[in-house]
Amino acid sequence: MLSNRAARTRALWHLAAGLLCATLSVAAAVYVDRSEHLHDRQHFLDESARLQQQILRRFEVHEELLQGAAGLFAVSGDVGEAQWRTYMGGLDLSRHLPGLDAVAYGLQVGAADLDAHVREMRERGFEDYRVFPPGERASHVVATLIEPFNAINARAFGYDMYSHPERRAAMDRARDEARAILTAPITLVSAHADQAVPATLMFLPVYRTRIAPMSVDARRAALSGYVLVAIRIHALIETLMPVRAPGVEMAIEDLAGASLYGGETPESAEFSVEHVVEVYGRRWRLRMWSTDLLAGQPRSLAPLTLGSGLLLSLMLWALLHAAHRAEVRAAAMAREMTAALRTSEASHRAVVQSSAEGILTIDPHGIVLSFNRAAERMFGFCASEVIGRNVSMLMPERYRARHDGLVANFQRGGSRNIVDLRREVTGLRRDGEEFPMSLAIGIVDDGGAVGRLVGVIRDITESKQQQQFIRHLAEHDALTELPNRTLLQDRLEVAIAKARRESTTVGVLMVDLDHFKRINDSLGHQVGDQVLLQIATRLKTCVRECDSVARMGGDEFVVLVDGARDGDAITRIAGDIVVAVSTPMLVGGHELHLSTSVGVSCFPADGDDAATLLKNADTAMYHAKSSGRGHYQMFSAEMMRRANRKLELESAMRKALSSGQFLMHYEPQVCLRTGGLLGAEALIRWQHPERGMIPPIEFIPVAEDTGQIIAIGDWVLRTVCAEARRMQQRLGQTLAVSVNLSPRQFAQPNLGELIESACREGGLDPQFLVLEITEGTLLKRSEQILATLDRLRYLGVRIAVDDFGTGYSSLAYITRFPVDLLKIDRSFVRDIIDDPADAAIANAIIAMAHSLGIAVVAEGVETAQQLAFLRERGCDAAQGYFFGRGTPATDFRLPSRYLPSVASDAPGSRRFAAVDGGDLF
Repeated sequence: MLSNRAARTRALWHLAAGLLCATLSVAAAVYVDRSEHLHDRQHFLDESARLQQQILRRFEVHEELLQGAAGLFAVSGDVGEAQWRTYMGGLDLSRHLPGLDAVAYGLQVGAADLDAHVREMRERGFEDYRVFPPGERASHVVATLIEPFNAINARAFGYDMYSHPERRAAMDRARDEARAILTAPITLVSAHADQAVPATLMFLPVYRTRIAPMSVDARRAALSGYVLVAIRIHALIETLMPVRAPGVEMAIEDLAGASLYGGETPESAEFSVEHVVEVYGRRWRLRMWSTDLLAGQPRSLAPLTLGSGLLLSLMLWALLHAAHRAEVRAAAMAREMTAALRTSEASHRAVVQSSAEGILTIDPHGIVLSFNRAAERMFGFCASEVIGRNVSMLMPERYRARHDGLVANFQRGGSRNIVDLRREVTGLRRDGEEFPMSLAIGIVDDGGAVGRLVGVIRDITESKQQQQFIRHLAEHDALTELPNRTLLQDRLEVAIAKARRESTTVGVLMVDLDHFKRINDSLGHQVGDQVLLQIATRLKTCVRECDSVARMGGDEFVVLVDGARDGDAITRIAGDIVVAVSTPMLVGGHELHLSTSVGVSCFPADGDDAATLLKNADTAMYHAKSSGRGHYQMFSAEMMRRANRKLELESAMRKALSSGQFLMHYEPQVCLRTGGLLGAEALIRWQHPERGMIPPIEFIPVAEDTGQIIAIGDWVLRTVCAEARRMQQRLGQTLAVSVNLSPRQFAQPNLGELIESACREGGLDPQFLVLEITEGTLLKRSEQILATLDRLRYLGVRIAVDDFGTGYSSLAYITRFPVDLLKIDRSFVRDIIDDPADAAIANAIIAMAHSLGIAVVAEGVETAQQLAFLRERGCDAAQGYFFGRGTPATDFRLPSRYLPSVASDAPGSRRFAAVDGGDLF
């Protein structure tokens, strides 16, 4: 009985042991399966988080690209096609940003300015340029700069992005919020395949101010346009394929309802996760799933554990040592689970170690706990040299005390403004080199206590260098490397502020080379550029270390004299510049002699701000040019009054022609042999409604400088031809009429056609038209002048040289060109009785002209003594107040005779067949 009871007891114990073993086997299998499932899920979550971070980081890179492009506009103002192409080409976008179709700039154009914008673009060489689609809109944002400018992207050149509601909504939001904004999903034609693909556009506003204004209204008023990138989502995601785990798939959709990438989550997905994130103003749903995350890895141990446990349970009552084997297997499974956990941790460490950004963790006291490989490369330290030491070793000494204060305040639970913000700080490499870096700090929550801090670091040295390069391009002249107008403006404002504090003087010298255009026209722009380089070098030798030399453009330079004690130091530098420029220079085998005109203004005497000083120096420079060139001129209030009067005249003159304020007077010209009327000289007059009659000597030079002389001269020709014909009909005599031509008029290539048209419309026979030109006009470009004179002579028009004797008075050009008349200037006639020199000159002109078969007319005859002298010397004709002042055409009269005829020809005088000497003209 006892043995049976013992056997039953042992059997029960064996059965109990077997059941216990089976139970433990099932529990172990469930535990292993659960552990593996949790490990796989955690691995999936880590991979999906990393993939999400990579996607968002790609968009941050695109934003940084736009920020750099916007910075180019901020420092340059107007950016041209070449500067845009140079900047984008230097960024090597195809290598750094695959999937980016284009970077563009959209210029904001008001409805009223649209036609002018189209004309400007066509004048810049884009002959077929147009803005599309057509339609009336209050504003337009037109794509004017695109890079790369290939066949696909060229289709968008001139496209009005503001015409599309989706794009317009994104642009308005970007403008008002002063940040980058994405559009709703769109389709674009790919540059690699001519088919539509899902995409989005990122817009960043560009303001005319250097920083975004504070208010929405101010931002709208200051907007000049947008920089944007076109991003193909599919191409962007595909570039992440090499770095994402196998078996992890994803889909992206805009919450507005449009799909950007991927499809629906399959039912067979083992794991899935879904996040709603805000990406530059759009809410996107990111779905990720895995159907075979651990493809190629060892299969689960759970079934094996269960089978082995059951087998052991069945064999337990036969083999009591199975319990021992179960214990051993359980220990093995525990080790495997521990290894799995360690593998998970290693996976996390591998992700951190493989990151391209430096990642380090520190404890609340600032002690470094981890230091990844990217951080090692960035700082030059090994992880073992940094871990366990204070993180302040990675920053320059001057920042460490402030850092320690921030850490102490953080430990006390104070301000946490160092967390969750990305800021620019300075790092210190092992070799002592400082470098700029972008730092973001996050907190690892350790159960509610002050946890570890995680720092993510990015070396932005290259980005800073690019910004410095862009700034250099925007602030320096491309040819001479001198500061340009933008940098000069900044330096001048700083110098004025300093001078105001220290009670010193600032000098602004406007330097303009005299007749530099002749060098470009005759020797070419390459020689001209070499001259400018030498001039820049010479100017720098004339100033002090603290002064600045800038190039404003063309042949114009500005010298900024900073902190001068008095005006004498400034004038000494101005004199040195005049001497330095006048020294001969050898360029391209040519010895060149140049001169310069310098205008000088000083703070505070001549202006209290940069704009006024530059304007006044420019005024003084033009005064130096008008008073002989080759010297410097100090600014004065009288110059400003003359400049303002000139500006007022220029403005009033533009209205005078259209409102009929100009009129013509005619001064009689008399034959000194017969005393009869030969013709008249047409003289322009300006009857101003408020200032009365303005003399020609006051407004003609202004018209010459501003180019208005062309329009005024054309009106004079047409008016004189018409009025001269009416005078001939009214007086019954074929009078000749003389008209003064300015050098600008004479240089017109179509002058012959203009003269012919004026005569035809006015009904005047060209043989009764005399054109008066100056001596200087004949000496400028002889071949062109000869062709013009031949054309005029072919028409029958006669040529007179006005004010002869005051200029070159060269026999060479008189004999070379077909000249009919010489006019003795009134300055010689005025003193012809009392000044033997003037009398000799007048006598020589008459004799010389008659020897060449050229008639002579004296101007400014006012007395009988002057008239008698000229008649005795055989002068052919005269005009002046002695015969009468100029009158309108309707008041011009024909007296029976101005003078009694000469009984016999004076010695050397010309003979004429007509009764009144008509063939003189």
